[in-house]
Amino acid sequence: METFNAKRISDPVHGTIGLSEIELELVGCPAFQRLRGIKQLGLAHLVFPGADYSRFSHSLGVCHIAGRILNALVRNGHVSESDLNEHEIQKYRLAALLHDVGHYPFSHAMEDALKDKYASQKLAGPTGRSNSAAEDYFSHERVGKEILAVDPKIAETLTRNGFDQTEIASVILRERPPQFANLISSDMDADRIDYLLRTAHHTGLPYGSVDLEYLLTQIRVDPEKRICLTSKALRAAEHFLLCRYFDYQQVAYHKTVAGFEWLLKDSLQALITRNVIQCGASAVQQMLANGDWRYFDDSKIMGLMRNASSDAGFTAAERLKLSAILDRRPPCVVATYRCLPRRDDVSTHRNVKQLVSQQLDHCAAKFDISRENLHIWTQDGMALTKIGSRIAISQLASATDDQKDLHQQAIRILTEDGTGSLPIVELKQSLMGVLSDYALYEIRVYVVLPEGQEGCRDEIRKHLFQSLNNKDNWF
Repeated sequence: METFNAKRISDPVHGTIGLSEIELELVGCPAFQRLRGIKQLGLAHLVFPGADYSRFSHSLGVCHIAGRILNALVRNGHVSESDLNEHEIQKYRLAALLHDVGHYPFSHAMEDALKDKYASQKLAGPTGRSNSAAEDYFSHERVGKEILAVDPKIAETLTRNGFDQTEIASVILRERPPQFANLISSDMDADRIDYLLRTAHHTGLPYGSVDLEYLLTQIRVDPEKRICLTSKALRAAEHFLLCRYFDYQQVAYHKTVAGFEWLLKDSLQALITRNVIQCGASAVQQMLANGDWRYFDDSKIMGLMRNASSDAGFTAAERLKLSAILDRRPPCVVATYRCLPRRDDVSTHRNVKQLVSQQLDHCAAKFDISRENLHIWTQDGMALTKIGSRIAISQLASATDDQKDLHQQAIRILTEDGTGSLPIVELKQSLMGVLSDYALYEIRVYVVLPEGQEGCRDEIRKHLFQSLNNKDNWF
């Protein structure tokens, strides 16, 4: 459609991305341009040098893929142009374009640090009761909703072009999710597709080889107007889910990347605790109101971290972690535990985690190091899909709204007679019918030490292996 080719942008992943006039206006807004300064993969570039692409380029890619999927639905003859007109296509493309606009600097690491701080304040009331007067924080989705509502340029651009901000937000947040909300958030959405393709391109790893062109030829809607795939695309869909699983293991959960993310989260918590960074709910609203939000990006935080690394007001352990990030000195993994049980079998994982925590207290005392220099990293059930295969209708009927929504986000495969569709995990001929019931549980023990004490690592490793049970799962 010519509407979505008002300007064309060269992209290393998709070749050429076309944008409409309203999309161009939104891209030019300071709140969106800010995404140039926020890396999609946090500190992953310290391990994969090319993996420093921004949420700006990713957001353009998600908009592009969302448009391609919607165009494919019309082209494949399963949605008429009257049902999916230009305005509707534009609505979903806008949601795709703006889905990451509320991300904090360093994205999930910052959000986790905020969550931990404000959750602890909520629990710090008198006599152990919840402190209802404590300030709250905004999730990045909530920040995005605030931006759509109060940012003068974004709000004015949307309104002038006939789009309701709350309608766009409902697609992103899945609040009363409209028909094609799965385009933005589901087991196979435009966000995840671009993420995999873009991460593969920038890391040089092969795990993002999604067969997008074939999937677009096989996309349909079932009689209930839900996006699905033909049965011929089953293997391509399974391949996508496996690609996502392996990509996460090799990039986001890479041992050195995860180690740096620990240091980053602890460093951000130190800055937040001392009010060097102020981004509770009221502070975010103030930044949005006075325009300072546009400057709140990764480089801003890195500058604060550089200053703090030599500030005597921070503890020795905090300065060590800050310097380790700035000087690229990753923490060391001294033990790893890994198992692949059924996704709801969490008891063993919890017991092992508790045992490890006790042993780290002993290590800190035995080797005369700060307990803050030791860390337990956990992967609490990395599954291939959002739901498992065994979900009884009776369970679904009594499920919470969130559980029902997760079920709605499953990849669906059209039945052979075209009278309906089934979640991929319910197909007996699908690998996901088996694999979706399992999840990877992993525990790693990290240590970061000052110069001159690195020799303790081998002693700590030896002590842990002598002390821990289930040695077959440790390495």
